[in-house]
Amino acid sequence: QASDTSTPKLLDVRQSRVKDALGNPGTYTGQLDVGTNFPEGNGEMIYDDENNKDDDGTTHRTSTVASHSGCWRQGYWQGHGAQKLFNGDSFIGDFDESKRKFGEYKWKEEQDQPDPTDSTVIIRKQRTYQGGFNEHGRPHGHGKYTWTTTRIITQHGDDQTTTSVPSVSTYVGMYENGQRHG
Repeated sequence: QASDTSTPKLLDVRQSRVKDALGNPGTYTGQLDVGTNFPEGNGEMIYDDENNKDDDGTTHRTSTVASHSGCWRQGYWQGHGAQKLFNGDSFIGDFDESKRKFGEYKWKEEQDQPDPTDSTVIIRKQRTYQGGFNEHGRPHGHGKYTWTTTRIITQHGDDQTTTSVPSVSTYVGMYENGQRHG
């Protein structure tokens, strides 16, 4: 059976309501394949932030991705792109049929105040992973995981000063299905 190698007819659209190849709805700006109504080429999809109910009444979000900007092929994320997730995380890297393959995943920055009655100490935590991913989106293959903890200390008085003390830890090595391996 011969595959269709014809070039799709593209239309430039702005804020058009479409679904990606996985059925996730959103508002799309970019190139659209007229024949399939799927994103094709370069564009950005802002995904709907609404929950859906399964037949059994279970509520879930259609997609964890809030937006995807980059290359598309037949409605899939394909090639280089950037994503923001609903939980505040982000990813920049390469995709194959809407699966992360290689890039940098950055978790949302966390901020703690160890003693709620003491506003002089704040701790910020930032985590990133750079490397490959498996078909389930978990770190896989060679990668680098970095976590940074920064203590911000403010001393009050006549000479108010703020001191920032970062602490950086890194693991470089192999991952298998999201876990350090080797």
